[in-house]
Parts: sequence; C-alpha cells; structure tokens
Amino acid sequence: MTNIKQLVFSDFRGLPALTMNKHDHPRLNKVTSILASLGIALVSVACVGCLKPTPAKIAGGYTRKDGPLVENIVLHTNGTFDQTVHYSGGENYQVNDKWSNDGHQVQFMRLYITRDIESSKVLSPPEPRHRVNFMWEKGVLAKNPDQGYVLRLK
Repeated sequence: MTNIKQLVFSDFRGLPALTMNKHDHPRLNKVTSILASLGIALVSVACVGCLKPTPAKIAGGYTRKDGPLVENIVLHTNGTFDQTVHYSGGENYQVNDKWSNDGHQVQFMRLYITRDIESSKVLSPPEPRHRVNFMWEKGVLAKNPDQGYVLRLK
C-alpha cells in the first residue's frame, strides 16, 4: 500500500477549499498562478472605483426644490460656483464664490443654507455660511440626505 500525503488548503473559515496529493505539485503552480492573476484583476477593477473625482467630473448644474424654494448651484471647472435661491414669494438670493473638493467632499467658501439641519425646516431667509461641506456621489450633492437636503445634477 502506498503512503500518499495530502496537502490541504483551507479557506478563511478553516474549511478545506483545495485538496491535492503530493504528486500534484505542477498543478499547484498552475492553480497558484491562476489565483494570483484573478486577484490582480479583481484589485485592478476595484481600484477604478476608488479614484478620487476631479473637479471636471463634479462640475455641473445642481438643483433642488423644497416647498416654497428652488435652489440652484452651478459648479464651474475653474473652482468657482454660482448659487441662486428663489422663494415662491418672490425673494431671491445669490452668491458667487469658490469651491474645492477633497475626494468626494465638496467645500464651498460661502454658501446660503436653505434647510435647518436639526429641525429639518426650510429656512426663509436662507442663512449665509462659510466653509460649508457637502458630499458628492454620481451627480448628487448631499448635505443631509436623511432629511432631504440633496441637490441633483440637472
């Protein structure tokens, strides 16, 4: 009777994932090579989504309607923006200033805030603020998405 030893590779739960006889070493190299190639391919695909958005990707016109107001923010690729807030009663507010991004975080130097974050109420008149941060993701600027403070790309 031949004494054959087996090599057992376990997955992360300790369950056998790959069992080979000691005579299968050439296959081990082939399997290892395939697994390594697959791992590199998966990491490469995953990293494409990890890239930080550029100002050119974020730039565009964003809008939101919230009861009596319509808010528009136009982000320009040169780092400037225009915000207009129009209330149905006829009041209009406007600010032009600079914006920047650090990854998905967009910071406005000065901006009118049109919704109270704590009470979730529409502010009339809007409150001017400095260094206001929003999060950007695929055509959406969000200050507080749970309470509807979201502007969408036009």
